[in-house]
Amino acid sequence: MNTGGQKSSATPLYASTGSTPAGKPSKKKNLVEIMAAHEIPYTATATPAHLADLVRKVEKAKSIPGSRVITVLIPCLAGWGLGDDEAIASARLAVDTGMFPLYEVEHGQCYTLNQTTKTRPVKDYLKAQKRYRHLTVEQLDEVQASVDKSWARLVKISASPEPGSMVNCQVS
Repeated sequence: MNTGGQKSSATPLYASTGSTPAGKPSKKKNLVEIMAAHEIPYTATATPAHLADLVRKVEKAKSIPGSRVITVLIPCLAGWGLGDDEAIASARLAVDTGMFPLYEVEHGQCYTLNQTTKTRPVKDYLKAQKRYRHLTVEQLDEVQASVDKSWARLVKISASPEPGSMVNCQVS
C-alpha cells in the first residue's frame, strides 16, 4: 500500500487495493531476501510495534560500512481499513503470526531470527483488515501454509551449523 492505495510489487498476496479490488493475485516481492541475494552488508526487518528492536537495528546499521536496508512495517490505517488507534496492534499481529518476521541478514549469509515463535494464526492478522475481508477459507489456508513454509525456512537457516551454510549471528 505504498502507492496511494494501488497495488505494487510490495503489496501482499490477495490484498484488496484500488487497482486490485478482488485482491492481488500474486505474492509480494521479499525485499529483504532480494537484498540478501545481492550480499549487501546488512538488511533487516523492523516495526515500531517492537521499538527496542527497531532502534537496535538502526544503530547496528549505522555502524556497518556499505549498503544497509531496513524494511519497516508501518500499517496504513486508511488503506488497511484500520482504526486510528490500531496501527501498533496490527504491526504486532503481523509479527506474532509470522506474516512479518523480525530478522537480520549480514552479507547475504548470516541470518538472525529476532523472535523465536509464531504465537497466532495468520487469520487473526488478515481478518482485522478491510483489505482481506473478501478472503475465502481456502485462501486463508493458502496464506497460512505460505507463512508456515517461509517461517520454517527462516528457522532452519538461522540455526544451521554446517560449514559453508548460513549460520546464526548472535546479536546482543
